[in-house]
Amino acid sequence: MSLRERIKKYIESDPARFHMPGHKGALSDYDITELDFSDNISCPNAGIMEIQNLCAKEYGAKYANLLVNGSTAGILAFMLALTEKFDAPKILVGRDCHRSFVNACLLSGAEIVGVNPEDELCGVVTPNSIKNAFEYHKKIDAVFITSPNYYGMCANIEEISKIAHEYGAILFVDSAHGAHFPFSNYLPIPAIKHCDYCTVSTHKTLAALNQSAILLSNSEKLSQDSIQNATNMVQTTSPSYPIILSIEHGVGEAKNLWDKHCKRIQRFREQLLSCNIPLIEKPASAQDIDITRLCILAKPFANSGYDIEKKLNEVGIFPEMSDSYCVVLITTPYDSDTWYDRLLDALNAMKGNNTQPIEYKKLNFHNCLEFIRVRDSLSAPFVLFPIKESQNRLAKHSIGLYPPGISVVFPNERITKQKIDTISKAIAQGANPFGVEEGCIAVIKE
Repeated sequence: MSLRERIKKYIESDPARFHMPGHKGALSDYDITELDFSDNISCPNAGIMEIQNLCAKEYGAKYANLLVNGSTAGILAFMLALTEKFDAPKILVGRDCHRSFVNACLLSGAEIVGVNPEDELCGVVTPNSIKNAFEYHKKIDAVFITSPNYYGMCANIEEISKIAHEYGAILFVDSAHGAHFPFSNYLPIPAIKHCDYCTVSTHKTLAALNQSAILLSNSEKLSQDSIQNATNMVQTTSPSYPIILSIEHGVGEAKNLWDKHCKRIQRFREQLLSCNIPLIEKPASAQDIDITRLCILAKPFANSGYDIEKKLNEVGIFPEMSDSYCVVLITTPYDSDTWYDRLLDALNAMKGNNTQPIEYKKLNFHNCLEFIRVRDSLSAPFVLFPIKESQNRLAKHSIGLYPPGISVVFPNERITKQKIDTISKAIAQGANPFGVEEGCIAVIKE
């Protein structure tokens, strides 16, 4: 009997719920606690284990750990498990990493060295960049990359994996935005096919509740016991059973939906291009592209992606994110066909509103030439300083833009003029920064 069937049987028994949660089923019949039949996510051996086995099978992984605190929990768990194998592990990280990785380094004490994604607008980290970093630094314990990125661009994980393994390093991929990849041949190859560990956020593209995700393992370089123990440290001890069941639901029905949706979205992409509505195409650095991610360039419509998003919001259309150059829309099989008609009408009505040429440039991260121990910033005394006057100072906290949650500046990293210009420009255009308050940032006293 599946976990869902067990809970359903419990609901139908008209139970006297003298247990958590306090709403006693009033908000959701399926929202229960760990009972003698409902298994336990911290040491699964029945219904939850069956869901984990289903996920491992569908993604082609050896193991799957269910996450009810999003991919963030999976990233934190991997980093903590890594510290069991390496004392203060040294990690090569793509500079387009999510801030949750930086937070994981703060907790684990890892030392990091960054490598830039390539191409002007939406590129990814390349095998050549990874190879050069290994040759320069020699001693690296793990590699952490993001694929796909927020724009749907995928790195050459197979080649990066070969390089990492050649140097004895573990490869982790933040594939939060690639949860749907196994379910259609029109989509990129799932990250877990070539890496050691990865996370996928089922809530981002599958029919699963917010906060649902999976940590996938295809390696024994970190023991499954250490992965489970680390996961237990960063997850709630009162997990949401509706979230757990939604992972099973989302993964279970996905294979019947994504081929049809990919065909639909390919037709819509062609329709957009026929109306002279430009999409970001696959850059040279990327191995593949997620066609279901619509990244519409700002140039014909407005002076920035932020402007397009505001105008779309005014007519009841809400994109996932925007930046200085484009607006990003996530599509799934659950979209109404009428939404695409509304989107096309809104974009056609906007054409010709751009008054300035847009120059596409990548974020000025600049590679870290030496390792940074971001944890050293935790206890460091700090002062608030105007961001425009903070050049050459050390940052106390991560500074970046959300979404997509990329840290343009790492904690304990020196702030450059290019980084100041990047953040200041985005703020002026309407970006929502983190690490910045009323034009000031926290810098370490030196």
